[in-house]
Amino acid sequence: MQKKPRSPSEILDGGILLHWISVAAPPAFVLLVLARSWLEMAFFSRENRFSYYTALHHLCWYAAAMLLIILVTHLILRIRPSGLLPLLYGILVAGIPLIYSGLSNKPLNLEYLHGPPKEVLLQILTLSISEPRNHPLVPEVILIILGMGGLAYLLSSSWKKAVALALGTWMSLSLIGLTWFGLPGARYSIFQVSTRLIRPQALQAAAWLCVASALSAVLIILDGGCREDRRSWGIAALIASEIWILWMLSVILSGWLPSFFDAFATGILPATLSLLIVRALRTDRHLVSGALRALMIMILLIQAAVVTPIILHREDAFYRSREIRIRNPRQ
Repeated sequence: MQKKPRSPSEILDGGILLHWISVAAPPAFVLLVLARSWLEMAFFSRENRFSYYTALHHLCWYAAAMLLIILVTHLILRIRPSGLLPLLYGILVAGIPLIYSGLSNKPLNLEYLHGPPKEVLLQILTLSISEPRNHPLVPEVILIILGMGGLAYLLSSSWKKAVALALGTWMSLSLIGLTWFGLPGARYSIFQVSTRLIRPQALQAAAWLCVASALSAVLIILDGGCREDRRSWGIAALIASEIWILWMLSVILSGWLPSFFDAFATGILPATLSLLIVRALRTDRHLVSGALRALMIMILLIQAAVVTPIILHREDAFYRSREIRIRNPRQ
């Protein structure tokens, strides 16, 4: 009797080894991104521009990119997000530009997709081949797109899903690679943010932190962690929202953080803390998987690292004294 083919979810479901691989994925991801950021900015750039907020900017951006790819993979293959967290190990391919730079003996000068709409569209269609400064990214982008398509076929035996995931990954990378945020007057930025943060790296870290936090919340909901005991989750979410609003009003009206963006971005930390505390006090049951708990802890720690110096007005203390303000948010 012929066995029925297993679904992608069944292939990735169960197994103590896979469980711990998934749990270890978020902390491994953080360490790998920080190491890559340090190597890029300290050794493979024209000069050493590595700093606290440079690392956090890169960390938040890569987190948003990977979580978006996990979301797209979930929607196409119908695999629980908790089973897809091992994809975070894919951050290893981000080392390809470093290898490219070492072999070509050319410093890295990577940028977001920027320019007039026609130029941006051309960069997307050519996978950044049309932008010389992003040539080191071309092999990485191609490998990611083909790798995700191959993974989809391996798990589903469907060419339609393989093509769909490859295209979805390409669209996700293109979307996340746009120049979304910039200071007032920044050329080609989609959103020019009014903020007291005069350093582009701090602004980028705070902005991409909000995106990564939102994506992680969506993944937790889609994983089914909120289906049981919805009343408890609803109360926790309501209290967290109220604290977020009260935080924003207090820091804006007091003049401590008068910018709406600064108040919104820093409010994400007390809101997340209150959500988790209220949720923990109302039940002793673990309604999310160990892998997603690891993801929640990772996001919470990154939130604390990004917004605490901003709340204390000490973000400039984490920059090198010789570091200058720069227009390009990727540098």
